[in-house]
Amino acid sequence: MRRSYKVDPRITKAVVERLYGRYPSWAIAQALGLKPQTITVHAHKLGIGIGKGKCKVVKDETLRKLLLEVVKREVEKIKRELNLDS
Repeated sequence: MRRSYKVDPRITKAVVERLYGRYPSWAIAQALGLKPQTITVHAHKLGIGIGKGKCKVVKDETLRKLLLEVVKREVEKIKRELNLDS
């Protein structure tokens, strides 16, 4: 896994703001190459809680893979948007 300093902080912040609470931390972290704990810390620093959109624990491996693919697509879309803004 990559360290957090190798991931652009702007991307991490944008992803956490948009996806935290909608998708599990482990999926967001894996898509960014970080640890789930790092995602939770960033969300706490931004004042974001899980709140109304509580995530369910997905135990089925097939569903976990599909969920990870969805999160990866969302992260790529956010990265493209940030690159267009720059």
